[in-house]
Amino acid sequence: MTMTHPVANRNAIVDLIVDKCDEGSDNAAGALVIMDSDSNTLVTHDLSNPAFGDAASGQATADTITDATVSTSGTAAKFELQDRDRDTVASGTITVSGGGGDIEAGGATLAMTAGQTSSISSLIYNGPA
Repeated sequence: MTMTHPVANRNAIVDLIVDKCDEGSDNAAGALVIMDSDSNTLVTHDLSNPAFGDAASGQATADTITDATVSTSGTAAKFELQDRDRDTVASGTITVSGGGGDIEAGGATLAMTAGQTSSISSLIYNGPA
């Protein structure tokens, strides 16, 4: 049997995790770092501060994520959410929409080219069911 959590507990778990993005003092905000399969950083997006709104229905939506310039060409495969000191808060996989990744990106490709602008229109952190 799969473990489940009541919505109130899911919200508490989600708030605990996403609020960690706002901890630290080295930078003005946390970050979303997108990497290739070898963990090379392709682009780093600054999050808002606070990074996410309050959890509801077991999920939290990120506030505005700043556009960023891709620093290294490659294919996005992984990500990290980082706090203001650039410590990892959460990490996972990236796939195209429908690919089953922790982040599913729109479009047909995950290829990124150095110098291009990377934009994130929305990001939702889902807690465990």
